Amino acid sequence: MCRGNLGIEFMTKKPLLEHPERRRRSWFGGFRTNFFTGLVVVAPIGMTLWLIWTVTGWIDS
Repeated sequence: MCRGNLGIEFMTKKPLLEHPERRRRSWFGGFRTNFFTGLVVVAPIGMTLWLIWTVTGWIDS
């Protein structure tokens, strides 16, 4: 029976507790990352709503 990390450490061949050194992200870097993540989520939703609105207006006229 597998315990603990469910064999993930075996599959990656790296210990899970070791983390590479990370640089601290600046305020602007965090803002930029969150902005682009939000843009990737919201843009397709906005384009879909715009397309539905446009097609509905075209059919209705």
